[in-house]
Amino acid sequence: MVSICYKDFAGEKCKKYILRGARRYCKEMMKPSDEAYCYELVPSLKPTTTTESTTTTTTTTTTTTTSVPTTQKSNTGMLIGMSIGFIVLLLVIGICWMRCWLKRRRARRNELTIADGGETGANGGKKKTGKGTTTGTTKTTKTGKTGKTKRTKETTKTANSTMVTRKNTIVCVGIRIFSDLTAGNYTRAQALCNGNGGYSITGPSNSTEFAFFQNLSRTALAPLTPISNNKNSVWVDGYCNATGEYTFDDDSHEGSGGYQFFTGEPNNGATAALMLYQQYRLGDVGYGSTTSSGYAFRGAYCRLKDVLV
Repeated sequence: MVSICYKDFAGEKCKKYILRGARRYCKEMMKPSDEAYCYELVPSLKPTTTTESTTTTTTTTTTTTTSVPTTQKSNTGMLIGMSIGFIVLLLVIGICWMRCWLKRRRARRNELTIADGGETGANGGKKKTGKGTTTGTTKTTKTGKTGKTKRTKETTKTANSTMVTRKNTIVCVGIRIFSDLTAGNYTRAQALCNGNGGYSITGPSNSTEFAFFQNLSRTALAPLTPISNNKNSVWVDGYCNATGEYTFDDDSHEGSGGYQFFTGEPNNGATAALMLYQQYRLGDVGYGSTTSSGYAFRGAYCRLKDVLV
């Protein structure tokens, strides 16, 4: 082949011819043992090793989660907890207050309960009054369509009066003034206290009640116009019998143990009854008197009938 090339061609043409012929020869006729020869003859046929670099691009997707800061969550939870706790505390306080109020109400009712059978005196009999004997009272009312009787035992006081405790009993007492504003004797005072929802004439049971009696007398008598320059006074429970012993219509004050007498009183003997005297202490005058010793008797210290509701 070379000889043909050199014979027929020259220069570059010959070189190209040689290369083309060698290439065709190597491609068509080459055996594995001729590889080195062919590669040497035609270097361009020698395979080149191409190293392909594979670049792997890793795409990292970052997911951003917007979260409430831990401190904010903690504060919110704490506020909710405190609110719930405060509400619970208010409920507990309200329940406790209601229970205490109900207890006080029940205790008050129990204290004001008056026995149905009346009060018994020191002699074991029924209470003695200016009009004979009487027993305690109850109030009954019918309720609903069933016609059942409802009995309640809460004592209430009327106007211009107050509750006082005597032994184990609470009674309602007050100053009553004769309706015609004139002076009256002891018998009239008994009737005044017995009538119109009254129970009987009464007297202070102890020093505490006596102080109250003095203040109440001042308040009740102050607005009254004096009669013939006499000082205003009231009768209290207690009149002397023929043997010189005092008898009382109301035994709840237990006699004269709570009475405070002016110096030298009582001193009028068997026809006397007790009245408010000098320095708002007690003395005695004839029970038939309407005025005596510079005093006009305008009313009485009365125990009012227990009103059960």
